[in-house]
Amino acid sequence: GTLSIVGGGVLVAIALLNQVSTKTAQSRGLMIMRDADEMASQMTAEGDAINTMGMREAAFARWRRLRNWGVGTHMTQSDRSGAFSAASKSTRLFFAIRNSGYGRASGAARRSDRRGDDRSLDPTRARALQSSRRLATGR
Repeated sequence: GTLSIVGGGVLVAIALLNQVSTKTAQSRGLMIMRDADEMASQMTAEGDAINTMGMREAAFARWRRLRNWGVGTHMTQSDRSGAFSAASKSTRLFFAIRNSGYGRASGAARRSDRRGDDRSLDPTRARALQSSRRLATGR
């Protein structure tokens, strides 16, 4: 109950933080790359004039600088968004494991220890318990 509500709150907070911190910067990076593409189209259309005036290298350097800035901004925000995604997935997994284990594990582990069987545990815990018993007894 309470753990589920806390987990949901944490996930919502991560999602909101992701939206706030990545949305505007990501769209800014895309706009810069679009501007660089428009510049490339203009330079292609006016290529003869740019070559005649000897401005080809300067125009290309300006385009490359703009394009690199846009790509760098976009990639940084994509990496940040990926980090939020990984944090969200890890948090979901953590709370799922904690939730699945809390209700059953406390009572089931006590019953299992008293009876000496692993039927009341979930399969993963049962295998781990069996492995540790084999190591302890040498069988």
